[in-house]
Amino acid sequence: MENVLIIWLNGTPADVAKQAVKAALSHSYSIDERELQQIDNGFEFTFDDETGGSARVEFIYDARWEPLLSIKITTDLFWEAIRLYDLVKGCFEDDSEV
Repeated sequence: MENVLIIWLNGTPADVAKQAVKAALSHSYSIDERELQQIDNGFEFTFDDETGGSARVEFIYDARWEPLLSIKITTDLFWEAIRLYDLVKGCFEDDSEV
């Protein structure tokens, strides 16, 4: 995976962000929680069955930047990174985005 996009959020707890992203994936792409493989700071999944493209979404706090939360989106294919970025960003449009 080499395509990376990052969203910064101000004051959104990681667990709240994870639930919002999971709900958006389920609603928009019919990817349910069973299909998400848990990793240290988030989850990985197959984003597109046709291309076999996989994606990773990580929720990262850095003590130097608190209370900011970064959501790191990493994919195999660049267009998948853009689609996921737009989806995730849409989850927080009314929140305090940096």
